[in-house]
Amino acid sequence: MFTGLPDLGRPDGPRGFAVHDEPGAVCVLPTRLSAHPLRIDRYVQDRGDRVTRFTLVQAGFEIGGDEPGPSRVRPAPLGSGWVRLSAPAALDVPAAALAPQPWDAATGVVLPTLVRLDDVTGELLAGAVRGGLQTLGAVVLVTVPGVAARCPGQVTVDARRFLADVGTDPVAPDDLLDRTAAGWAGVSVAGGPQDPRTWAAAVLDRLVARLAVPALDADREGWRFAADPGGTPTFSWDLTGPCAARRLLRLACDPLRGTAAVVTDHVVAPLSDGRERVLVHSTLPGLPAGVLAATATLTAPATPARPFPAEVTADLRPPGPSEVVLALAPGETLAYDLTGAAALETDRGPRTVEGAARPVAEDRTPVLTPADLGIRVLPVHATRALLDLADVTVSARTTRLVRDPAVCTASVVLRAGAGDGWLAVPRDAHQVSLTALASAHADPARTVGRDLPDAEVWLDPFSFPDAPWADPGPRPEPVLVAEVDGLRAAGTATDPDWRFLPLRAGVVRDGTGQPQLTLVEAAGLAWLTVGTALELSDAAQDALRTRALAAGAPAGLRLAPAPFEVDGAAELRLARDGSDTTLATAVTSATTSQDAAFSVQLAPDDLAPVHRALAGETGLLRVRYVLRVAASGPLAQALAAGPVTVETDAATWRP
Repeated sequence: MFTGLPDLGRPDGPRGFAVHDEPGAVCVLPTRLSAHPLRIDRYVQDRGDRVTRFTLVQAGFEIGGDEPGPSRVRPAPLGSGWVRLSAPAALDVPAAALAPQPWDAATGVVLPTLVRLDDVTGELLAGAVRGGLQTLGAVVLVTVPGVAARCPGQVTVDARRFLADVGTDPVAPDDLLDRTAAGWAGVSVAGGPQDPRTWAAAVLDRLVARLAVPALDADREGWRFAADPGGTPTFSWDLTGPCAARRLLRLACDPLRGTAAVVTDHVVAPLSDGRERVLVHSTLPGLPAGVLAATATLTAPATPARPFPAEVTADLRPPGPSEVVLALAPGETLAYDLTGAAALETDRGPRTVEGAARPVAEDRTPVLTPADLGIRVLPVHATRALLDLADVTVSARTTRLVRDPAVCTASVVLRAGAGDGWLAVPRDAHQVSLTALASAHADPARTVGRDLPDAEVWLDPFSFPDAPWADPGPRPEPVLVAEVDGLRAAGTATDPDWRFLPLRAGVVRDGTGQPQLTLVEAAGLAWLTVGTALELSDAAQDALRTRALAAGAPAGLRLAPAPFEVDGAAELRLARDGSDTTLATAVTSATTSQDAAFSVQLAPDDLAPVHRALAGETGLLRVRYVLRVAASGPLAQALAAGPVTVETDAATWRP
């Protein structure tokens, strides 16, 4: 049950967690979320009585981290979660379009997210992107399955009293741990250790596993607890025994930072005769191994104007869309049932699996996920170091919960230059058997294999015991650091991908250099409005690139932001009576620049020091950010060994 899972009660320094059933093995967590080029498709269609315009925004991401170097280090398996885009308020993107979308880690390393916008919002976004907009944000919140923390003691939970105490709003994991140590209504611990945080971690892991789901709201992130436990309202656990648990992992990035957006215009032919052109999209990065063909069937039920069902089937060719025409009655509202199916390879010939049909209304660009096809997808990756030594074949054999004795088979071959693949597994699988077979380049007749858990596959030279190649051993490489103009970068002498962290903030300025700063005084009242952001100009990045090359970075150096976040909120602080006072706080934009907007009414006694600060006197008024690198490992330690405080003084805001 716990094979290959991280032991959440045994952290292994900054790298990750010990593996529950394998002494010496370590599971590491992903450290970064990187973006694929943003795709913006604008559609125009003549509907006879009106012209319809809409925009489809597709953002793709990859979850990754530092490639494991030491022996027996592997990525931790990922579970379900949520992904959400954020946009500046000036674009007026509807909240429904930016609502969190569910994500299943089994869909692979590519996480496509599609957002449909109306005419005006789509035009604003396309124009802003072409004008150099760099303020779209993306956040992924996923679960990491593992084994709960353990300690002496017993816990008894009255679920109804506990749920009434915790409420239904999402709660951050750190806040949950503090409140669990302080005590919940209906939760009693007997025989536990004296340190409350020791038993609080063990209790919280079990409460979350039984009663909570991940939540990614616009203003809150964390665990949301069920309103009604149903069934048994009282639970008891022995805190010394192993128990399945889940932890949250948060990753963020900017889809437009460092990538080029592709804006494409489409003119759709008029459909005055009722023939509806539908573009069927899929979140699959390609047809995974084991899938012979995939289809989507659109079925419109009979209506009084059309007394027979209309049906059309699209052959899916991911990652591109497939176009079909659904013949409806003239003027009929577009509504149909969408059913996905996949033909899987088995040892007894092809077998077809289907997902559940779902109704669709007024949507000419539906999106199919692997679940809609009745499958889940396991990503497979082999490191370059392994593929320099051997070719690897990863195979899956799956039995299903049906009477058919056929065994589904899938196999992917990884070679140098092609180290990624995907395996398809039916969602109604009864038992999944994964194996990896490596054939050494030096002696192709010698092979070595191993069984794998039903999870994401990551293979390196140390993944195969008794391998027919020499143990290359760990190859630690020193981390180089370069810092200039408020930017700090870290990397190695052989890897062209370096990460940087901004260390300077300032007031946001328009194209003419004027600050976004307003101080209004009227009728004895005063209001201060100011926008600030972290500074990472192109000129500063060019200077950082030059400094990094001088420090030993390789040619072809690529700079990208480190995975960092603001700890809490940005603060507008005023020196008053010899101490700092917080005038206002602001939630930042969750983008690389972490834009923050403050608007506060000033007290009469605060107006004079604010005037002096804006006139150039330092140390009176400033905005403070506390940054934290959301990663572990040598690169993260080189960028920031702990929280980093970044401030901008109001004395520098006006020209």
